[in-house]
Amino acid sequence: MASLLCSLAWSPLSLIAARVIQGGCAGLMLPVTLTLLYRTVDRKQQPMAVSLWEAAGWLGPALGPAVSGICLQFLSWRWLFLLNLPLLLLSILLVLRYVPASSGDSGMRLDKLSAVLSSTGSFTVLFAFSRASAWGLVSYKTLLLLAAGILLLVLFVRRQLGSDTPLLEFRVFRSRAYAISVLLLGLINAALFAAVYFVPYFLQTAQGVPAASTGLVMLPSSVVMVLLLPVVGRLYSRLGPMKLAAAGISLMVLGTWMLSRMTLDTANAEVILWTVTRNIGIAFSSMPLMNAGLSTLSDSQIGYATSMTSWVRQCMGSLSIAIFTAFYTWRTEAYSSSGSAPANGSEAVVYGVQQVFMLVALLLICMLPLVATFRKSGKPA
Repeated sequence: MASLLCSLAWSPLSLIAARVIQGGCAGLMLPVTLTLLYRTVDRKQQPMAVSLWEAAGWLGPALGPAVSGICLQFLSWRWLFLLNLPLLLLSILLVLRYVPASSGDSGMRLDKLSAVLSSTGSFTVLFAFSRASAWGLVSYKTLLLLAAGILLLVLFVRRQLGSDTPLLEFRVFRSRAYAISVLLLGLINAALFAAVYFVPYFLQTAQGVPAASTGLVMLPSSVVMVLLLPVVGRLYSRLGPMKLAAAGISLMVLGTWMLSRMTLDTANAEVILWTVTRNIGIAFSSMPLMNAGLSTLSDSQIGYATSMTSWVRQCMGSLSIAIFTAFYTWRTEAYSSSGSAPANGSEAVVYGVQQVFMLVALLLICMLPLVATFRKSGKPA
């Protein structure tokens, strides 16, 4: 229904409202599917199962850039949402046929105040960073919104810690392995979204590459990641999370650093090479870290932990776009104020994108020591 509403949107505001509904529905499904996996699959088979779960999740991003590029260039943006409808109808049939029924807990009640605090606080922080590029990072409006959002989230966390039936169970962070894995997964998501956003932006804005061609440039990296995830599932039992994650993040550092050296003359083949390198790194690190953290928890904690993992990853992905965009705007404005080029010129765009990827590479380098805390078993050293 939300996809249909998106396709019928009559203004930017109506599209945003429909997308909020769509995102909320997706947010409900992510932790449910992962919880179902951990509760129905034998522990020895969970690494492979998580790999297949991740691969399924990446089919959308794998095909999305190419399909959306074709839609935008030859059809209408409304087809981006209409194409969802047959897939979603098929999904409903598969759920009714294969997902086991559950009566749930009739004694559980939704904590409405917690839901308001969480959603309002998250939205306020994201909105503050998204407007920071226009208002300025240190403007009173940006700082006031940030302070309000952080206060609401602090109140949300305090309420959850004192609740017997929390929306998000923050006590799962008592497991050191799980806490470190969630932190690393959140940062990997942030690094991932930086490329998903800024590589197409660089290609279309600085180099003038058409939308359909941009999608084709982004396609190989996602396809390679989807194909590698089952392989990583097989390697997990042999090598353990530490070696796989360390190798993966190292590849991400290499690919990101090389993307920070892109210029107006950089060939599409070179962009493909380094985005593929980054995504190989994501395939080698994301699943091992997720399983290493979740496998240390009891069955009763898995549902809470998967919800927390999904929340952190999605928040970090969304927040990273806002922060990196604000950082990009700041660097391009600094570049233009030096008299080098206009802020919206191709040279300024290249400089800003280079600065963003340099920042992401440094962030990834800082993550490497945390990976060393895992032993082969996934437990903290």
